[in-house]
Amino acid sequence: EQKKKRLNEATKNKKYKLINKFIGGDNSTRLQALQQSTAGNMMQKRLAQALALIRRKCRGGANAASGSGLHLPIDVQNMAGELFKIISELKEFKGKQFTPKVACCVYIAAKQCRCDRPLKELCQEFQTTTADVKKVHTEIKKQQAAGRIVMPKASRTFNRESTAEIYALRYCNELKLPFHTVGRNIQEIVKNIEKFGLLSGKQPTTIAAVAVYLGSAVLDEEKLNKSFKDISSVSSVTETTIQNALRPLHAIRDKLLPPGYGDMLKIEHLPLK
Repeated sequence: EQKKKRLNEATKNKKYKLINKFIGGDNSTRLQALQQSTAGNMMQKRLAQALALIRRKCRGGANAASGSGLHLPIDVQNMAGELFKIISELKEFKGKQFTPKVACCVYIAAKQCRCDRPLKELCQEFQTTTADVKKVHTEIKKQQAAGRIVMPKASRTFNRESTAEIYALRYCNELKLPFHTVGRNIQEIVKNIEKFGLLSGKQPTTIAAVAVYLGSAVLDEEKLNKSFKDISSVSSVTETTIQNALRPLHAIRDKLLPPGYGDMLKIEHLPLK
């Protein structure tokens, strides 16, 4: 009986020493290192997921496969990724949902780079709610005011497209207008409209819609001609709004088009309705 009792005591002591080796005493740093390593790996994995989501949702431009995506330039994507990394390291954001955090970083980065998107549109693209994104935004501003967040700086060398240009490119994608022969020229039309300032005060979506109509209606190939109705369906700008915005441009339409672009006869007889 005594022998059995001593054996049980020895077994307990052995187990205690084994547990102590990993979670206490002089060897506790091993567990801490393991925990830190695991946490670091999880953070890296989450950051990689965020960057992939940012790239996917911000895609667009000449290489866009479809009209989906926010069509935001690369410096917005980089800045959003940097901001996500910063907030991921703060405990105040630990319990917040992943997608609203990513969406909010893109929203802020786009605004900083002067190609902001409406919050509602951004939330639709990320499939999240405006309420959740606003909560993250409020916390970011709070931490920024406290000096815990320093906003990443946007690239000064990047040649940014205007918001109207980006919308115009999106409409071209949705209308299946080729970028190299049509979309690129429509972007030039947007630049010329903005340069003349005849539509100052108009929404970027309206300027983009007018440019797409002007840039497609003058083409010789009929399948590339897009009606007011076609453009309204992809832009959510009413046909009447597009027509009204076209009127002050009609007299100088030849100056808005890139040199040598469009059919001369169609340019001359461009319909207003």
